[in-house]
Amino acid sequence: MIFADWLPDAYRVLKPGGALYCYTRWDVYPQWHQRIAQLFTVKNCIIWSKNGGGMGDLRGQYSPSHEFLIFTTKGRHILNGKRISDVWPVARDAAAHHVHPTQKPVKLAETIIAKSSNPGDTVLIPFCGSGSDCVAAKKLGRRFIAFDVEQRYIDAAIKRVELVA
Repeated sequence: MIFADWLPDAYRVLKPGGALYCYTRWDVYPQWHQRIAQLFTVKNCIIWSKNGGGMGDLRGQYSPSHEFLIFTTKGRHILNGKRISDVWPVARDAAAHHVHPTQKPVKLAETIIAKSSNPGDTVLIPFCGSGSDCVAAKKLGRRFIAFDVEQRYIDAAIKRVELVA
């Protein structure tokens, strides 16, 4: 089961020509794709290739070293800069720097934000977790609106953003 009740609101507030990126695991990708495609135009399944494996059954399954990122749009969207592959090799942050169990590297968020927005734009960051996307948005000169359900992660995100010059 997936929690996708927020998608209609995301569609409502996204400007025409805007983009939505949604991280997902392989085992729930079909459900996410189906729900997202009801509103948005699905353009790509991007593969985030991490360095090393992730959590899970250490002896009974292969070590997960990638995540899916569904790239969708509301109408025609033009990516900034040159065309890049849909496989993104971006190293995870060192575990010692993790505040959130599914923390993403700022460099990954920078790619997403740079490709799909412009300086001065406002970026919506639902489920901001530890604030990697917020940090990237600030570094790239974007405004952002972010939220999370857990106060401890909101507090951590605020601290991380405050450290950005």
